[in-house]
Amino acid sequence: MRISGPAAIRRGGVTVVAASVICSTVLTGQDFATTGGGGVPTPSLPPPTLAWRPCVKDSPFDCATAQVPLDYGKPVGRTIELAVVRRKATDPRRRVGTLFFNPGGPGGPGTVQMPQQYKNFPREVRERFDIVSWDPAGSAAAPR
Repeated sequence: MRISGPAAIRRGGVTVVAASVICSTVLTGQDFATTGGGGVPTPSLPPPTLAWRPCVKDSPFDCATAQVPLDYGKPVGRTIELAVVRRKATDPRRRVGTLFFNPGGPGGPGTVQMPQQYKNFPREVRERFDIVSWDPAGSAAAPR
């Protein structure tokens, strides 16, 4: 049975979101070789402090710039700026955390793709998670 029209578009969007979440979860799991046997890796650097501000006036999306090491193997060496975008949970009382959206690649910047795909995230996800994405190093996207 072939499905066409708006239902097919919704199904395709949900499939893209589900695949992205699954791949992000699998590919960003713990690096057990660096956990020192305790099961939880010790970060070598504190996370960058982000100064969130609306991307454009009256936008529901916030933008920031993260200053990060160019090479985490040399954390005090050269740094680069990565553009970051966030949409806060729509039901802050039920918020459970942050979902990092990696649209995969090759492709364009996550700060463009996440806002474009936001409506395809299930309502429950939008209500309970801040959704954050970023421009990968080398995407040539301007910091926000």
